[in-house]
Amino acid sequence: VNGWTYVNTGRIDSVTPLQGQIGTRVTVVGVDLLGGGSRIANATFGSFPVENVFSSNETTVVLSAGASSGAVANALVTLISDSGAVVSGQTFSYSALGQITSVSPVAGQFGTRVTINGSRFIGDGSIVVDVLLAGVSVKQIHTALDGFLVVEANTSTARTGSVVVVNDVGTR
Repeated sequence: VNGWTYVNTGRIDSVTPLQGQIGTRVTVVGVDLLGGGSRIANATFGSFPVENVFSSNETTVVLSAGASSGAVANALVTLISDSGAVVSGQTFSYSALGQITSVSPVAGQFGTRVTINGSRFIGDGSIVVDVLLAGVSVKQIHTALDGFLVVEANTSTARTGSVVVVNDVGTR
């Protein structure tokens, strides 16, 4: 009842991938990552909170990068367990953000072909895997280049919202 146990100090051995943008799924590997706790409760890359912690155990944590202020090099990876233990080490770099410069047309319905222009849609991934028009995944991606997309709108009720491009590492 009145005992105390010191646990081994945690250590981060690797972060994969080493760079990305908001939404990038990142795997952190090390030892004793939970610091006596049962899960990772919070994490940061530098001063930027992560978006989500998908899973955590003593050797592996899978999370998604949160928003940054733009390109940031060598942000220290910090994991905080539900016990309050902090494990830091290795770095993650934020790449320049993708940008949408135009969407045409700006309204439509099921089957409407939409052209999206901009830059870095693929970001640090290799392909565009989804496009959301007002929160709804498109029916089909017809053309997907790093700065040019042609997509086909899916069925939806009337709504207004953002256009979001998602690549294969989860970047939006």
